[in-house]
Amino acid sequence: MEYKFKLSSSTIKNDALKSNDCIFLMIAFLYDKRYESKSYLKEYKDLAKKLYAEDFHRYWIFCYEILTQNELRDKYKALKKANISFIIDKFK
Repeated sequence: MEYKFKLSSSTIKNDALKSNDCIFLMIAFLYDKRYESKSYLKEYKDLAKKLYAEDFHRYWIFCYEILTQNELRDKYKALKKANISFIIDKFK
Protein backbone atom coordinates (compact mmCIF):
# COMPACT_ATOMS: atom_id res chain seq x y z
CA MET A 1 0.00 0.00 0.00
CA GLU A 2 2.70 2.47 0.91
CA TYR A 3 4.56 2.18 -2.39
CA LYS A 4 1.42 2.32 -4.55
CA PHE A 5 2.11 -0.56 -6.90
CA LYS A 6 -0.50 -2.88 -8.35
CA LEU A 7 -0.39 -6.59 -7.62
CA SER A 8 -0.71 -9.02 -10.50
CA SER A 9 -3.13 -11.31 -8.66
CA SER A 10 -6.76 -10.96 -9.66
CA THR A 11 -8.05 -13.05 -6.74
CA ILE A 12 -7.25 -10.73 -3.84
CA LYS A 13 -10.88 -9.88 -3.13
CA ASN A 14 -12.10 -13.46 -3.41
CA ASP A 15 -9.24 -14.76 -1.27
CA ALA A 16 -9.91 -12.09 1.36
CA LEU A 17 -13.67 -12.70 1.44
CA LYS A 18 -13.06 -16.42 2.00
CA SER A 19 -10.26 -15.95 4.53
CA ASN A 20 -12.13 -15.21 7.78
CA ASP A 21 -9.14 -12.99 8.59
CA CYS A 22 -10.01 -9.48 9.76
CA ILE A 23 -6.67 -7.90 8.88
CA PHE A 24 -6.47 -9.51 5.44
CA LEU A 25 -10.02 -8.29 4.74
CA MET A 26 -9.10 -4.77 5.81
CA ILE A 27 -5.91 -4.64 3.74
CA ALA A 28 -7.61 -6.15 0.68
CA PHE A 29 -10.44 -3.62 0.99
CA LEU A 30 -8.00 -0.71 1.22
CA TYR A 31 -6.04 -2.01 -1.76
CA ASP A 32 -9.17 -2.49 -3.86
CA LYS A 33 -10.54 0.88 -2.77
CA ARG A 34 -7.43 2.47 -4.25
CA TYR A 35 -7.39 0.55 -7.53
CA GLU A 36 -10.94 -0.62 -8.28
CA SER A 37 -14.30 1.03 -8.95
CA LYS A 38 -16.70 1.81 -6.14
CA SER A 39 -19.12 -0.89 -7.32
CA TYR A 40 -16.32 -3.46 -7.00
CA LEU A 41 -16.31 -2.83 -3.23
CA LYS A 42 -19.96 -3.83 -2.68
CA GLU A 43 -19.11 -7.38 -1.55
CA TYR A 44 -16.87 -6.00 1.19
CA LYS A 45 -19.68 -3.75 2.39
CA ASP A 46 -22.18 -6.62 2.33
CA LEU A 47 -19.79 -8.83 4.29
CA ALA A 48 -19.14 -6.04 6.82
CA LYS A 49 -22.89 -5.72 7.44
CA LYS A 50 -23.19 -9.48 7.92
CA LEU A 51 -20.20 -9.69 10.26
CA TYR A 52 -21.41 -6.67 12.22
CA ALA A 53 -24.59 -8.56 13.03
CA GLU A 54 -23.02 -11.98 13.60
CA ASP A 55 -19.44 -11.65 14.90
CA PHE A 56 -18.63 -7.99 15.45
CA HIS A 57 -16.10 -8.51 18.25
CA ARG A 58 -13.90 -10.62 15.98
CA TYR A 59 -14.18 -8.30 12.96
CA TRP A 60 -14.75 -4.94 14.61
CA ILE A 61 -12.02 -2.97 12.82
CA PHE A 62 -13.10 -4.23 9.39
CA CYS A 63 -16.75 -3.45 10.12
CA TYR A 64 -16.00 -0.10 11.74
CA GLU A 65 -13.82 1.18 8.91
CA ILE A 66 -16.16 0.08 6.12
CA LEU A 67 -19.60 0.83 7.50
CA THR A 68 -21.02 4.34 7.69
CA GLN A 69 -21.91 6.16 10.88
CA ASN A 70 -25.60 5.38 10.33
CA GLU A 71 -24.84 1.67 10.04
CA LEU A 72 -23.04 1.55 13.40
CA ARG A 73 -24.43 1.65 16.92
CA ASP A 74 -23.50 2.94 20.35
CA LYS A 75 -19.90 3.99 20.99
CA TYR A 76 -18.81 3.03 17.46
CA LYS A 77 -21.36 5.40 15.98
CA ALA A 78 -20.03 8.18 18.22
CA LEU A 79 -16.43 7.41 17.22
CA LYS A 80 -17.33 7.51 13.54
CA LYS A 81 -19.20 10.80 14.05
CA ALA A 82 -16.00 12.21 15.57
CA ASN A 83 -14.10 11.09 12.43
CA ILE A 84 -11.96 8.62 14.35
CA SER A 85 -10.21 6.07 12.14
CA PHE A 86 -7.72 3.34 12.97
CA ILE A 87 -6.19 3.50 9.49
CA ILE A 88 -3.58 6.19 8.85
CA ASP A 89 -4.53 8.68 6.17
CA LYS A 90 -1.92 7.71 3.61
CA PHE A 91 -3.42 4.19 3.42
CA LYS A 92 -7.03 5.30 3.01
